[in-house]
Amino acid sequence: MLVHYFRRPSRIEQLRSSTGGNLLEGFANELSQGRYQWVAARKHIRTAEHVLHWIAHRNPVDHER
Repeated sequence: MLVHYFRRPSRIEQLRSSTGGNLLEGFANELSQGRYQWVAARKHIRTAEHVLHWIAHRNPVDHER
């Protein structure tokens, strides 16, 4: 459902191949079913993309302190 919110095939592929790309696709589907407006849905998808990126690249917490 990412194709509903993004036009460039390269951007869609970038989102799908990123960490959690399957989650973003499912999230986009839920937003579409919820009839979110195009602009709002894109903002939510971008925010989710950033959160997934952050989770994938954050430093492990040092629990030995």
